[in-house]
Amino acid sequence: MSRIAMRAERQVEKILYKEASKLKLRSVKLADCEIGERNGVGHLISTSLLGGRTTVDRLRTYRFHMGDRPVIYICPFAGALFHPPEIHAVVEGTPSRTTVFDGKGWHGDDSLQHNAEVRLALKGFRWTLRSQALFNLKWGLQICPLDNNRSHLVMQAGTYGFWTPSFGLSKFVQVAKAVEGALSPGASERAPFRYPCFSDHALSLLQ
Repeated sequence: MSRIAMRAERQVEKILYKEASKLKLRSVKLADCEIGERNGVGHLISTSLLGGRTTVDRLRTYRFHMGDRPVIYICPFAGALFHPPEIHAVVEGTPSRTTVFDGKGWHGDDSLQHNAEVRLALKGFRWTLRSQALFNLKWGLQICPLDNNRSHLVMQAGTYGFWTPSFGLSKFVQVAKAVEGALSPGASERAPFRYPCFSDHALSLLQ
């Protein structure tokens, strides 16, 4: 790995740990994952506003804890270029089907989009990530039913703030609490994600 890439990783990690400290979240850095070692890495090509295409070659993965609940934070890198991160957690309750919040609105369980707490938590959601390039997020949230009255929640994170930027951990804490409060208890079958994400990698660390 080049020195430039190592410097980029340290910068992101510093910002991430600073935000976790403010939230009083316990944290630990997990083993790094080179692409090809894990499943669930199908969305490796991303397009920046500069018009170029880059391929993610490694993931830097962190585990945080909201109380007793683990949260997996995945930082994709292509060389020194930081791609939009993903934040994963398992929450109680299930939607009636896979539900997505993207740039065109809500798709799936209508009850979530009309829930006042969820709408409030998503206020100010950021749809762009500023790293060495500018990325527009294709999707913001995905909620997929698991078994045993649980769901897999994943949020793609943009950049929050300007002079002191952060990468969505605070927003995820708000969203996760609101989504869990809005989901109904009940049995459901596992369902696939609508947009490719690092779900298998994350779920293996959440179980």
